[in-house]
Amino acid sequence: MSEGAAIAMASGAGLAMALQTPTNGSLGTRIGVHRATVVNFLGGEILLALAVTLFGTGDLAQLSVVPWWQFLGGFYGISVVLAVSTATPVLGVALTLTAVMLGQVTGGMVIDAFGWFETQRQPLDALRVLGCVATLLGIVFVYFSRQRLQKGIGGQADAPFRADGAALRLLALVFCSGVLSAIQSPTNAALVRHVGSLEAPLVNFTVGLALALIVAIVTSRMHGERILPSARQLGETSPWQYTGGVYGVAIVILAVRSTPVIGVGLMVAFQMLGQLGGGMVIDGFGLMRTPRVCMDGWRVAGVCAIALGIVLVALGEM
Repeated sequence: MSEGAAIAMASGAGLAMALQTPTNGSLGTRIGVHRATVVNFLGGEILLALAVTLFGTGDLAQLSVVPWWQFLGGFYGISVVLAVSTATPVLGVALTLTAVMLGQVTGGMVIDAFGWFETQRQPLDALRVLGCVATLLGIVFVYFSRQRLQKGIGGQADAPFRADGAALRLLALVFCSGVLSAIQSPTNAALVRHVGSLEAPLVNFTVGLALALIVAIVTSRMHGERILPSARQLGETSPWQYTGGVYGVAIVILAVRSTPVIGVGLMVAFQMLGQLGGGMVIDGFGLMRTPRVCMDGWRVAGVCAIALGIVLVALGEM
């Protein structure tokens, strides 16, 4: 595969993330976050099981010799969902997503620098460091943009961050979940080499679904709620709200295919660019039941800074 194709795949994974977020969020408001998470993984599980049955060329029997750490891709995926769901009510949407993206960028660069998780080592040089700094600066700009736009659409912007112990622990939690998100792609890519390009995502979703079910059962018992959504809740939903699993499958497969070609750091950066670009379109047109907002200079500057960071990282690898 050419680097251009890998870059397109990484950007496509980011676009799928931009579509998945409002899809799962919309379903979560109807049937509950933990139930929506189960639906997301269950949809992906069914789709991948069909794909493996019809088009699979790998060998799931090889799972018996796979190193234990390659089974953790699904754990990393659900960790991000749970961390974001837990932290957002305290930290606010903007700061939570910013911390996740900072963790993704940092984790991707460190993995590349040391060649961890069976990736090709790409030592840090001046251009890659500058690229990382530009990307981080762009993420901060996007944070300020979200704050301003939340006020502009009549909503209430996230409250100013207060550095008490609980908030700092949550901030560390979502940052670490971003790092785990960066680890997920090379973990899945390593598993692909053992069991196949469709079979590895199926293992990922199987682990994620099992964990999501456990969380849903425990959460429902703690709050005295039903494990399954009621008929009324289901009647209030639309078919498109159940497509989060489709986007999840696209994210995993595209990231797995692109990571071995361009490295974790560059994959994460292009994934983030696709996510932000897709998010700007969704926000600008008010798609998927999201409030329509006008783009401001902060967000445009943020995307430009991230694009500059990508260019610098790419030059550092030449």
